[in-house]
Amino acid sequence: MVALGHSITRATASRAWPGAANLEVSEVWMHKGLWAGETFLNGVESNGITSMLCEPGAITGNPHRLAEMKGKSFQGSVVLGTGFMLSPSEADELVGLDSCNDDVLAWYLSGDDLNSRPDQSPSRKIINFADWPLDRNSAPSGYEGPVAEDYPHCLAIVRKKVLPQRAKSKRKVYRERWWQFAEKQTRLYESIAQFERTLVIPETTKYCAFALYPVNIVFSHMTKVITFDTEDVFALLTSSVHEAWVRHYASTLETRLKYTTSDVFETFPFPRNTTGLVAFGRSYEECRQA
Repeated sequence: MVALGHSITRATASRAWPGAANLEVSEVWMHKGLWAGETFLNGVESNGITSMLCEPGAITGNPHRLAEMKGKSFQGSVVLGTGFMLSPSEADELVGLDSCNDDVLAWYLSGDDLNSRPDQSPSRKIINFADWPLDRNSAPSGYEGPVAEDYPHCLAIVRKKVLPQRAKSKRKVYRERWWQFAEKQTRLYESIAQFERTLVIPETTKYCAFALYPVNIVFSHMTKVITFDTEDVFALLTSSVHEAWVRHYASTLETRLKYTTSDVFETFPFPRNTTGLVAFGRSYEECRQA
């Protein structure tokens, strides 16, 4: 509407809804045409109001995605099936039945784990058959790798708890490949295979706080994974400079940030040289973890 010639005369960027519903709302007053009167933002007189419900600065509009950042951030795996999930004790029982079951059991890191657990450790394990065929009969010609049927205890759990849910899916591939994650995010795991750790942040969070995390786990779809493993990038993305950028350009859920990488990571211009940040990143991570 602003692009079509309307002016925002007054706005409240966010406030609690006064009724019973637990949500945040924005309030916007608009004038068709150029407004010559006073403007008020969040109850305070301002020099104007942009379509992002903030005061105008030297630069307006949204930043563009940078080619250099393409392919360096990913959403975690979309599992689509709570039946894949196991408590640590359930996973231990499966390993007790057959030690080979450990081959398909991995720690599963959710956004809630990162937000709510003091050590940010995963609270659950997950059965992960990757992109394997179901059995030898359905395997491609010449395929000699593992199949899901090689792990009957784990497959029985997925067949009982996931198959009924997937059978109702509107997407054919989700129905037919019910023993695999809906979106495996193969490129993500290929990209971080060379690292020992990678950067991760919850998609929805109060705080713009990254963690350097071991790569030998399954990342939830509610996490965003940045494929860097160095303390200098950790320091840069944890800095108040990046947080100011995120809080300006990110969308929100109620009062929390939604760290959408296409909006706030792929558009963020890195300094040409960040090696001077390594010591700061290392000392800050050690301090925060302690």
